[in-house]
Amino acid sequence: MDVAATVLDLAGVAHPGTQYRGRAVAPLRGRSLLPYLERQSDTAHRPEEAIGWELFGGRAIRQGDWKAVFIRGPAGPGVWQLYDLAADPGETNDLAVTHAARLAALLAAWERYVAETGVVLERGRPVEATADPRRAEPRTP
Repeated sequence: MDVAATVLDLAGVAHPGTQYRGRAVAPLRGRSLLPYLERQSDTAHRPEEAIGWELFGGRAIRQGDWKAVFIRGPAGPGVWQLYDLAADPGETNDLAVTHAARLAALLAAWERYVAETGVVLERGRPVEATADPRRAEPRTP
């Protein structure tokens, strides 16, 4: 999400806004990584920012040192897992049960990310949380 903003910054070009040559332009979600790459900043994103992503049915959201990850079976457990990356950079100790409030906050951030970006997973079905938020699966059409 930061690539376009970084390239525009490197080129010295401003984002065109909402229109360019009569066509709608989507807003940038990311920010330029140039200050981080030039060592003018210690981080690419502020610790309070929640950064979400998804790929091949897997999902993740990170905020500061905390990361929630969903890896569907059979490759993963099919539930949201929670990791403290400062203490566990290898993501070996799932803290979802012992830090349920932290997981709930990250899952709320995930839902905002889904709403903002229109995430669609698994054969075109939109994502929906279930009664057990750790088992968030796509809703049926």
